[in-house]
Amino acid sequence: MPPGRTSTGRDAAFWVTVTFRDEGDVQSADAIIEELNRILVKQFEVDPEQITSEARLRDDLDLDSLDAADLLIAIEKRFRVRLDDTEVRKLTTVGEMHAYVHTVVAEAAAGRVKVAEEAEQSSNAG
Repeated sequence: MPPGRTSTGRDAAFWVTVTFRDEGDVQSADAIIEELNRILVKQFEVDPEQITSEARLRDDLDLDSLDAADLLIAIEKRFRVRLDDTEVRKLTTVGEMHAYVHTVVAEAAAGRVKVAEEAEQSSNAG
């Protein structure tokens, strides 16, 4: 499938389509969750057994405020989206993080939000 095109993939709760701007493959909610979990394991050395929807980012996974900032950057780079710092600060569990990132990536794929490159160009132009 050409970059920028989408097709439908089934999520447990609803049908969703997500396409990364830099890749031609369509990513389901499950693929986004897997990638977020991979970031937690590789960059923050979190034990994969600890990663559950209910796991608390700070208390259970021991991510401090610096880790949270690094995680935000890693997610923005990987998915090429801009995350709202205010919204990210409200996230307390892995499940909330999965849902929020999934929503932002889906909106970016649908063209409802700016992807990172567009947001950066806009801020540099002003």
